[in-house]
Amino acid sequence: MPKPKPEMKMRADKQVPESGGGDQLRKKDLIDRVAASSGSKPGDVKKVVEAALAFIAERLGQEETLNLPPLGKLTLAKRKDTPKGEVLTLKLRRAGAEKTVKGPLAAQGE
Repeated sequence: MPKPKPEMKMRADKQVPESGGGDQLRKKDLIDRVAASSGSKPGDVKKVVEAALAFIAERLGQEETLNLPPLGKLTLAKRKDTPKGEVLTLKLRRAGAEKTVKGPLAAQGE
């Protein structure tokens, strides 16, 4: 039984495929979305996405902190080797939440 095609949604005058993986964004979905939103060929986007993901994986493996706006600051919190592979626990700090500025403690002139 063939897998149903992901729904398309309009974004900036272009159709961008919705993620077909439920709660997960798979590499193919990422490539399709970037190609649709940038107007680039999927084959060209695939090379760039794969190179970027390999670079990020290599840097995280070397415990390097990555500061990648607008994604945020990505750091390695914990590493554990298991029989099935290496498990990395990552911390992602994202900017964007505006800090609330409290009013003065006293009124002017007090």
